[in-house]
Amino acid sequence: MFENFTSTAFKNQSIGRPILGTRETVSNFQQCDLKSFLKANYAPENMVVASSGNIDRDWFFRTAEEKFSNIKNSFKCKKKIAKWNSGFCGEDRDLKQTQLVFGIEGLKNTDFDRYSLRALAIILGGGMSSRLFQEIREKRGLVYSIYSSGDFFSDSGIFYVYAGTGHKEVKELIPVLCDQLNINANTFTQEELTKTKAKFKVGILKGEESISSRCRSNASSYLMHNKLRSPEEFIAKIDAVQLEDLEKARTKILESNLTVSSIGPIENLESIDSIKRRLS
Repeated sequence: MFENFTSTAFKNQSIGRPILGTRETVSNFQQCDLKSFLKANYAPENMVVASSGNIDRDWFFRTAEEKFSNIKNSFKCKKKIAKWNSGFCGEDRDLKQTQLVFGIEGLKNTDFDRYSLRALAIILGGGMSSRLFQEIREKRGLVYSIYSSGDFFSDSGIFYVYAGTGHKEVKELIPVLCDQLNINANTFTQEELTKTKAKFKVGILKGEESISSRCRSNASSYLMHNKLRSPEEFIAKIDAVQLEDLEKARTKILESNLTVSSIGPIENLESIDSIKRRLS
């Protein structure tokens, strides 16, 4: 279902294709294709060697130079800017549940409002105390599971809501879900925002306890932002988020086009145009 979603949202683009490939693509590539890919991408200007933990600095630099200095490939950037598409992908199957992904284009990983959008995703659907969980699952019993989240890329992003529901409940679920997304974030409580910031910061600090996680984080930070960012920098950005920033991020993404993917009994699912009209 998520693969259907991304292939619809980023139609005919590499970012929308399955990471594992398909039977056809995996069967067809040859050794020369792998060599060509390595030569075009595994080049010094496109690589970061990162370490974390009990590492001898001099040994690390000496070893990295020894192992990687002989790479003479020249990076050939063929990257295309991702383009978001609106659309619907439904697979009508005889299943007990209707699985649904409801998404709009999010923000890039360099967008100033990305911290606000992450916080908004937590308030809306980040756990059992979230608004979507409380209103749609606990109060109304319309879903088995529901959550919201986001992905942030160098040239685009995704903000989505996932729901697992019964085929009879789909008809009532969509209006309630849209109502929650339409709520002005300025009406959220300071207590909600404070708890969200705490949850956000805990995730960052827990990641620092893992040596491998810190290593990956440092490498990706340097690749995407050309610098290392400390946990203190992240926390300062989170602490600076206010309710009006959540509303700014919410209205920003709602300007995007809607993409919906669903698997299961989908006869009660509204058309995508009808759902769009519910969002403000």
